[in-house]
Amino acid sequence: MLRGIGHDLRTPLTRLRLRIERLEEGPLRDALLSDVVRIDRLLTESLNYLRDDYAIEPMQKADIVSVLQTVCAEFTDIGFQVRY
Repeated sequence: MLRGIGHDLRTPLTRLRLRIERLEEGPLRDALLSDVVRIDRLLTESLNYLRDDYAIEPMQKADIVSVLQTVCAEFTDIGFQVRY
């Protein structure tokens, strides 16, 4: 469903970009184009993630004790009282 929505959003987004590009040069035009580019990038990232062939990272074991000790040490370093 999200893939369909993502593809359906591309058409109005492209029309919006074309209309904005016809505006006079200026800060408003630049801001609007920036927003359209950002939305387009978010759509692309979402669609890439939702593809059936997206990359799957191999599972690996983690030393959870070490991770928790590191997190606690980092929070202690910035002034929080943390106990493990």
